[in-house]
Amino acid sequence: GLSMGGLQTLDIGLTRLDTFAALGVFSSGWFPDRREQFETENQELLKAAEPNKKLKLFWIANGKPDIAYKNNQAMLEMLDKYKVRYTYVEGKGGHDWGSWKNHLYVFAPLLFRDDK
Repeated sequence: GLSMGGLQTLDIGLTRLDTFAALGVFSSGWFPDRREQFETENQELLKAAEPNKKLKLFWIANGKPDIAYKNNQAMLEMLDKYKVRYTYVEGKGGHDWGSWKNHLYVFAPLLFRDDK
């Protein structure tokens, strides 16, 4: 998901791990109040590190000058707190299609690899 779609990816994907095998979050991260709410409402899921057991790919990308950078970094800290594994890619682009297409170019082939 891109930007707001990334928030939806986090909210929907992380709470429906039996439905999704991969999540891609581009230029996004919960706003502080929503991050706290998600953490509170999903303590069991996070403490058990359920995403590690169910997701084949949890891919997060953000540019350093991106307007979502601060929220993204706080989200990564929360995921680290619960030892949720993810791949993080930091680009040089901002909150725009030029940045997203570069991240998509790297992310999309990962969806089709056969690791087993």
